[in-house]
Amino acid sequence: MALLPEGFRFSQGSLATGEWCLRRFYLRYLRRLSWPAAADDAGEAKERGAARGRLFHHLVHQHALGLEVEALVAASKDPELAEWWSNFKHHPPVGLPEGEVFSELELWVPLGPGWLTARFDRVVVGQGGRLCIVDWKTGRGLPAEYLASWQTLVYCFVLSEGGSLLRGGVPVEPAQISLCYWPAAFPDQVQWHRYDRTQHDQARERLERSAGFLAGLQTREEFCMTEDLKRCASCEFQSYCSRGAGVGAGWEFDEEEEEDWGLEL
Repeated sequence: MALLPEGFRFSQGSLATGEWCLRRFYLRYLRRLSWPAAADDAGEAKERGAARGRLFHHLVHQHALGLEVEALVAASKDPELAEWWSNFKHHPPVGLPEGEVFSELELWVPLGPGWLTARFDRVVVGQGGRLCIVDWKTGRGLPAEYLASWQTLVYCFVLSEGGSLLRGGVPVEPAQISLCYWPAAFPDQVQWHRYDRTQHDQARERLERSAGFLAGLQTREEFCMTEDLKRCASCEFQSYCSRGAGVGAGWEFDEEEEEDWGLEL
């Protein structure tokens, strides 16, 4: 019997985790274990960075709702957050279409034995059926590093399959979709990705293959540890595998990652 529960909700984070290390996928998404955060400067710095990223996303969402957020930025007394907010106000993404804005939008579509979900920072539905995904990046990585990621694949695929909900039932063609990665600390390094039918067909094949593989694993042993010990050094679950203790310094936990633990509720 497969260990994945019925109605499992795959995401860009869970698919990336399954590719990175099956044991990490098992511990996080099936056992739902929390990790023993290191009580040191590195661990505390990671948590502060994650909290700052979450707050920035919250501020952008509040702004999209027409609410005043300047006081919240000032109250944080965080110069890095203030710099990000200034960049957001004065250096917004160039090339976005005019149209209806959906902020903090979640869509999910069928995928194999479960669902595939994407939580978008922003989707703009423009004239002529154009749809643009905007993703605010607050981590250390540069936007170019995300172009070939699971996030790009999943976001574009889900919007193509489920975006008709934003257009009154009108189907979405893959070529109508573009994605913009906007880095809060480097607003001059925006990266764009244009989607198309070929990418969509390739994405479907890869998604179904990955989801089917994970759904077919039936024992804990099949969710084996990675053989690449360098990955263990940067994994927050390493102490569960007796390969270290605490939070690895190299793993950049995505502040936008879904925290529903992969279950359909």
